[in-house]
Amino acid sequence: MPPYDSPYPEQYPPAYPQPGYPAPAPRGSRAKWWYIGGSATVAVLGVLIALMVAWLSQSAPHTSLRPVAEVHREPIRTAGDNPFMPAVGEDQPDVSAPAGSSGGYPGNTPGLYGGTLNNASCDPRQMVNFLQQNPDKAAAWAGVVGIAPNDVSTYIGELTPVILRADTAVTNHGFAAGHATTLQSVLQAGTAVLVDKYGSPVARCYCGNPLTKPAEYSQPQYTGPSWSGFSANTTVIVTPAPVPIEVFTIVDPANDRPFDRPRGTTGLQDRPTRTTTSASPSPSPSPSPSPSPSPTTPPVTGLDAIALMKTRLGKCAGVRFPFEQDVSEDFNFGTTETAGVYLVTITGHTDSGNTQVFQWRVDVPRNQLTPVGDLATTAAQYCSALTG
Repeated sequence: MPPYDSPYPEQYPPAYPQPGYPAPAPRGSRAKWWYIGGSATVAVLGVLIALMVAWLSQSAPHTSLRPVAEVHREPIRTAGDNPFMPAVGEDQPDVSAPAGSSGGYPGNTPGLYGGTLNNASCDPRQMVNFLQQNPDKAAAWAGVVGIAPNDVSTYIGELTPVILRADTAVTNHGFAAGHATTLQSVLQAGTAVLVDKYGSPVARCYCGNPLTKPAEYSQPQYTGPSWSGFSANTTVIVTPAPVPIEVFTIVDPANDRPFDRPRGTTGLQDRPTRTTTSASPSPSPSPSPSPSPSPTTPPVTGLDAIALMKTRLGKCAGVRFPFEQDVSEDFNFGTTETAGVYLVTITGHTDSGNTQVFQWRVDVPRNQLTPVGDLATTAAQYCSALTG
């Protein structure tokens, strides 16, 4: 039994196989290869054999699985070959791959990913800032994930930071000589990644490399430094969820407690997962049992207001405001006269040593922002996400 009662019994994570449900499907069946032969006279046999070998290497029919190839192991807290950027996140050590992890799992599987409540393992905004300062890398990064360079800030702002709970196969793309590189990799459990709305890993935080789905091989040969517990038989492949994910159910590897993280947020909107009881209680002898209390909605807090403010700011990351460039920002909140509405103050510290103070009235229940003061009003004129 799992350490918590999931409301999604049909999608137990790798650590929690449920009785009566089949094990995950194998990653693929062994490919069939066909042999093409020929004949030649004895006089030219040696030459024809050489030509035949060259021809066969180019003409052999393709199958769903590729032949022998290298797959590089990528331990936590190592940047690997040709990193895109300095670390914008922190991997988590001592994350053991859940027992029974193997094969493919959709990105919306509850407990597939790990993390810490109210804490992000990766800073998407720092990644955006670096790419905006390095247009050549931004173009290469965007090309890997299939977006336009101008859409990088919006795309990254909608990603969700999580931790891999199992060793996971990916195609890892570095940057060298002005171009993106490609390397088949297995990322160690504990690696911090950003996942898209379908739950697919699309960026590694320790090096900023974009990630895509892995190629599958009939006989992979693993290279590079290993780690305790690594096995080709426990490697996981994440497949896209069939529909966009609104809320990820994440498990803290330190205590196995689940919590929910809304898509595109970085921890401030995390909530403990509401659980249900899997076992049916015995019938009550009372003829009129008392009704169970209805679940209550968690109260809105100032942290929710800050999280909403940061989400809106993330949508404006590519906009050049007519203000000085901030090198750091402080977020604070004060309660206003209406429940669920907070006055959020953002103090920006600029590279010239100045400070700029912006204020918004943030209505969390209605998902609305109202600029307060000239600076916030002017900023909203340059990015519509900062108002309404």
